[in-house]
Amino acid sequence: MALVATLAATLVAPAVAGAQTSPAAPDPDPTSTTSTTVAPGDPTTTTVPAPTNVTPVDPASSTDGAAAPDAQAVEPTLPPAVAAAAQARATRPRGPRNLSEATYVYTAREVKQAWNNSHVKKITLAEARTLARYLNAVVANQIRQYLLAVYLNAVNAAVPNQANWDRVAQCESGGNWHLSTGNGFYGGLQFSLSTWRSVGGTGYPHQHSRIEQIRRANLLKDRAGLGQWPHCGSRFYG
Repeated sequence: MALVATLAATLVAPAVAGAQTSPAAPDPDPTSTTSTTVAPGDPTTTTVPAPTNVTPVDPASSTDGAAAPDAQAVEPTLPPAVAAAAQARATRPRGPRNLSEATYVYTAREVKQAWNNSHVKKITLAEARTLARYLNAVVANQIRQYLLAVYLNAVNAAVPNQANWDRVAQCESGGNWHLSTGNGFYGGLQFSLSTWRSVGGTGYPHQHSRIEQIRRANLLKDRAGLGQWPHCGSRFYG
């Protein structure tokens, strides 16, 4: 046992002494740019590349010292007239402002907008639909009356000798185309009932328009001349 103890002391003593005399390896500087040199041919050593110090670049700074432009965009300002027009369009009511601005043929939606834009009491779409039907009927009737008047004026203008028969009527009845005195002669040109019927007239002459009486008088003149008006026929020519 003494021999074993002596042998162990002999082996351990140099190792302890070497540990006490060898300086401790310095901690690696994390900011150092020098890498550890490894002896070639050492298979147990791994080469670690040295870290590189990188200085972050401030994007707001410039390398030539120039000031960076302001990142906030400046919104352009509209001219006062343009801004006022845009505001007016934004606040203007949708659709026609009243029924007079609505257009024929009227729709329920347009009538509703026109009514509600001009009245305090609002109407529903169903009520506007009823009102639109009424307005369309009124306007359609006015259009029919207008077209009829245009047609009658065109027809009347086509009847010849109107001024001539006006002179005859002025002599016969004082120009009263609806004269009926009970003497057996009627209207502005004083037709007898039998003569009136012979040229296709219906009813009584004085019940018809001036143009209708002139039209029948032209037929009678073409058939028998102006002898039917022995006293006033000469006025036909002036």
